[in-house]
Amino acid sequence: MTEQKLHVWRIANDYVHDMCAGLFPGAVAATWIVKGAMDAAEQGGGAAVRAASGGVWFVLVGALSLLALTGTLRLRYWRLNVREGFIPTKARMAAIKHFAFVATQLLAAWALAVL
Repeated sequence: MTEQKLHVWRIANDYVHDMCAGLFPGAVAATWIVKGAMDAAEQGGGAAVRAASGGVWFVLVGALSLLALTGTLRLRYWRLNVREGFIPTKARMAAIKHFAFVATQLLAAWALAVL
């Protein structure tokens, strides 16, 4: 594979990773919203809401799966292409970024559960 094609694939992988990073919390929020609607729905409308929640669940699982896959590819790329002296700094920054992401999602899930 040429260097230019590899660069295009890396950009595409990063794009998918970042899109799934946004889609996953959106699907979590939609799940909480649909769950609230299901609890409040009358008997007749509950089946439609329940069916919609199944679709949201598959989006959530798909986004999380793609997020993990593209994140693994991203990690492999930078481990192969980052100079030895930069690896500890880059690893520390990645750990901080992921900690902040998870903390934000947990806070949002808690807020949705409480509201």
